[in-house]
Amino acid sequence: MEKIRDIGIYYLMETIKFILDILWIIIKFIISNLYKVFEYSIDFIRYFKKKSYETQIIFGIIFILVILILIAIGTHPSNIEFYDFCKDNLLPELIGVFIELLIVMFIFNKYQSKESHKKKIDIEKRLREYLIFFSRNGLSGLPDEYKIGDFYGENHTKNQEELNKLIEYINLLSDDSNQLLEVAKEHLIIDKSAIENLLSVASSLSENHFKAWIRIIYFINKLENQIEFDDLKVIIIEILKNMQKYDKASYDNNMYVGARSN
Repeated sequence: MEKIRDIGIYYLMETIKFILDILWIIIKFIISNLYKVFEYSIDFIRYFKKKSYETQIIFGIIFILVILILIAIGTHPSNIEFYDFCKDNLLPELIGVFIELLIVMFIFNKYQSKESHKKKIDIEKRLREYLIFFSRNGLSGLPDEYKIGDFYGENHTKNQEELNKLIEYINLLSDDSNQLLEVAKEHLIIDKSAIENLLSVASSLSENHFKAWIRIIYFINKLENQIEFDDLKVIIIEILKNMQKYDKASYDNNMYVGARSN
């Protein structure tokens, strides 16, 4: 029985040694081709970032388990040579690779965040053009002192003051000024479909951009009904207030042409 046990232990140890030799060859190959491994790691990071949070956790757990298994095998008393290799070569290389990957991930995330912000500024500009077009054409009959200026994002304070002044002016209008608001109403109804189609675009900017845009759409839809002059005043004022909210959302998020980079 002891002879059979000794034979079993012998073959088991030989099998473990064979597996360790294969792992050693693989690790040596990885270390000797670190540049290629680094390139593949970058590709993997890009692929990995697209996965769900749960998938990232699973990958992370698997990776940690693999490292722990390698360390457990490498530090086994029966494999002193591999232990020395792990301590003197593998561990320093792994630490170096991890640090490099962290640096690359940080730079990549910074770059990606900056590019994403630039795209949002372009989108914000396109949406703002519709509001500018309305202020210049839909409200073209206003006295000069109440007209909105260029309404550019970098002029946030000026935009808010001009809109407040215009809201006060419209609020005091009498029935004699009905034609002024009818022109604004007609302009908004013509642009209704285009403004509605841009709702999904506005939602890609921020929650406050989305809220302001969807409320503008809501009040434009109310213009299609037969309404009294006083109701028309309220609707136009609400649209102007939501233009203010849109402008404020852009300013708060540093999301307009001319905004300083973070």
